[in-house]
Amino acid sequence: MNSGNIFEAKGALSGWREGSSNKGYVRFLTPALDEIIPKGHGSIGWSKQEAFLFEIDYLWTKNKIKFYCTISPGNEKARAILKPALMSVQGATEPYGEKWLSFFITHEPFRIDDLSTDDDKKINEILDKLWPKITEIVKKVEEAILKVKDSLQEVNLIER
Repeated sequence: MNSGNIFEAKGALSGWREGSSNKGYVRFLTPALDEIIPKGHGSIGWSKQEAFLFEIDYLWTKNKIKFYCTISPGNEKARAILKPALMSVQGATEPYGEKWLSFFITHEPFRIDDLSTDDDKKINEILDKLWPKITEIVKKVEEAILKVKDSLQEVNLIER
């Protein structure tokens, strides 16, 4: 199994839905967020044009696997709702980036170059170490975004 599939499978086991993913990244939403996060409507950069996604970068960050929550550029109405919602989560800091707003950056040492394509056990050990941190952040962020559900649904209605 290639490493991307391992990350996708781990997210699926948690009940999460895959978002716009590409080589080196797995992106997802919880089922509740998948229903309310604006898609399209000016969001740029991801194939499904989501305004927000959880991301796992397992290839492009040197020597580590990285998890974070990102608000995409383009849909300014959604960004104006999502940024304060994420900032309200305990432990939040100012987001990293200007165009792409990334929150709750978490990482573990990980060198994909050191792994063979059949080294699933080692990848799963790394994921098992990181997963409790990821699920805790996902839960807190989901709760914060669900508090602004009505506002996000208005953006979805206005943009249609």
